[in-house]
Amino acid sequence: MSIKQLSSEKDYALYAEWIANHPEGNLWQSLQWKRYQEALGKEVRIYIEEESADIVASALVVIDTTTGGYSTWEVPRGPLTNGKLRMENGQLFDFIIDKARKERCVCLYISPISKFSIINSCPEHSRRDQLSIAKRHVHPQATRIIDLTQSEEDILKQMKPKGRYNIKVAQKHGVTIERSTDIDAYHALAVETAQNQGLATPSKAKYEHFLQDIEGSSLFLAYKEPSPGSRLRSFGASDGQAGSGPESRQLVGPGPGPGPEKEPIAGALSLTWGNQGIYYYGASKSAHRATMAPYLLQWEMMRYFKAQECVSYDLLGVAPKQKIQDTRYKTHSPSRDPHPWEGITSFKEKFGGEYIEYPAEQEVRLRPMIHCLICVKRRLLG
Repeated sequence: MSIKQLSSEKDYALYAEWIANHPEGNLWQSLQWKRYQEALGKEVRIYIEEESADIVASALVVIDTTTGGYSTWEVPRGPLTNGKLRMENGQLFDFIIDKARKERCVCLYISPISKFSIINSCPEHSRRDQLSIAKRHVHPQATRIIDLTQSEEDILKQMKPKGRYNIKVAQKHGVTIERSTDIDAYHALAVETAQNQGLATPSKAKYEHFLQDIEGSSLFLAYKEPSPGSRLRSFGASDGQAGSGPESRQLVGPGPGPGPEKEPIAGALSLTWGNQGIYYYGASKSAHRATMAPYLLQWEMMRYFKAQECVSYDLLGVAPKQKIQDTRYKTHSPSRDPHPWEGITSFKEKFGGEYIEYPAEQEVRLRPMIHCLICVKRRLLG
């Protein structure tokens, strides 16, 4: 077997086919994700392990340069193998660690999509003992996935009653949903949401590149009233079918857009990958919380992706069930340590779907002291 970094168009074409046909192939190991991360200024490498010119394992690595020329390396939702290798020989993993160590990597993060069996293999490589559970929350350990092969009626039925109720509340408030390209409007929503949650102000470039550089991406905005001159049409089924009644007819776009006096009250960025719709970023105005616009926004995105013949809709990220149970039962305890995604988890649970849990993200601290100093700096700077 041999390991190499991809560089030619021929290599990338073979890799794209490998990812598209792999049972665990995913957005974060795709060429689309490579282009997006590069547009954000990060270096992305793809390493493959070959046997007789066939790919048997692969890892897309995102490299983020930090203070002093150091960097962090990340393998999001990978590595991937052909199912036979199972990484027991550890060649690809060892190769990546060696490269990272030589290139001033502070910490290597691995967020596997399935059990990372290499952790306990090849005991002669003591560096594997450095693998530990990462403390950051970038790639979720769990998610909820909605089955879009069901009828719209059945998708609604499998939601929690409060979810269906909140969708109707938004409809009664006159909330309408529209596809858009207005990143400025969405960024304004995201800034307000971040400020309300005490988070760092997000970069507009991140959202611009998401919409421009990821094939199949879409921006949806929610308005309190229909935009003047826009036409009403269902995102989903045709007239006479499930979901085409008056209550389910929403704005579809991109239309002429709102007048100067109108502003969106909620928004979301999402995309299709393969036959799956994926919700990625969301934001809303706290002053319009009572309209329940985010609930109608999610419902209309489900209907949109169903109309695009997607078979599932990934709500992309909830807190692990055990962590939520632990914190909810300690509500009045002074030692309660809530998961940072507890609030969004409660929101997404109302849409039902199948709960999926991934292995916890792992990290290998290659320069522990520098890693600690960088973490302290980031906490101090917020």
